[in-house]
Amino acid sequence: MSRTVVSWLMCAGVGLAVVAAGLGPGLAAAQVPPGGSGAQPLPVTQMGQGVYGIKAPGEDMNTGFVVGDDGVFVFACNLNTFDARIAAIRTITDKPIRWAGNGHAAADDYSCNFDLKRMGATLFGSERMRENFLEIAPPRLVADLRTPAGQQLWQGRSLAAPEITFGDELVLHLGEGRDVHLMYMGKGHTIGDAVAYMPDQRVLFTADLLFVELHPTVRDGDSANWQRILARLMGMDVDWIVPGHGPMVQGKEQLQVLSDYFDTVRARVRALMQQGKTLDQIRTEIDLSEYSGWGRQNSVPETLEKLYRELGGTAS
Repeated sequence: MSRTVVSWLMCAGVGLAVVAAGLGPGLAAAQVPPGGSGAQPLPVTQMGQGVYGIKAPGEDMNTGFVVGDDGVFVFACNLNTFDARIAAIRTITDKPIRWAGNGHAAADDYSCNFDLKRMGATLFGSERMRENFLEIAPPRLVADLRTPAGQQLWQGRSLAAPEITFGDELVLHLGEGRDVHLMYMGKGHTIGDAVAYMPDQRVLFTADLLFVELHPTVRDGDSANWQRILARLMGMDVDWIVPGHGPMVQGKEQLQVLSDYFDTVRARVRALMQQGKTLDQIRTEIDLSEYSGWGRQNSVPETLEKLYRELGGTAS
């Protein structure tokens, strides 16, 4: 066991506590940031009665929230700008944050869980997301704690998995017209992908099932099934979407844009494979010039590899 990092599961697997060098054993008494004190609020867009989206800086994970009669529901949150997100919520309401949902098992979605739980929130996620979280979050945190930035970010904190899970769907009744449908969508971006849908307000929080004008990450997912999920989302009655990454959008056009992206890239990978090109050659020769203005270009090589393997290609 490392001298600087010790990790263990506690509370029957509900959370994972971490002690990093110099933190000492008093993790349970760690202080949670006051939630927005002194922080500059991130931009907030109102999308319906009590339903809002928080635009994260740059290409970071966005957050959606719903103000209910008795408290606030938060969906997807990155710890890097936690105070600024809480400050954004506080520009709208001073009601307590009572519920928090995860769209998938990635740190830019679940890393606020500990802080939100300490603020009194109950944590929700799909059954598959929680299973995935318990498998991948501990080793990723151990790796993160090997860096000074990771040690600073996680100091006095622990991982926290969803406490309440759902198979297909769970509905939170937060007030008239503010029912939140937490829906498991299947394996798209990851194995545990879920969305939060407010049908009365016609608003959808997608987490990473939607990237807007940004190259998506599909290395842990299934591109074909992701497109089936996008088709299902396009069938919903939606006026506003809070995507995982990128600007807030009105309408459902960007769902089709992302599906078309997978069709385009897959077709071009297939064509190059039929010419006998190796994966390395495909990465060099593929023409994706129509997406040259999209951000997250660093995701393209692994997306090409994923599609290559889904089409039956093997290691170069």
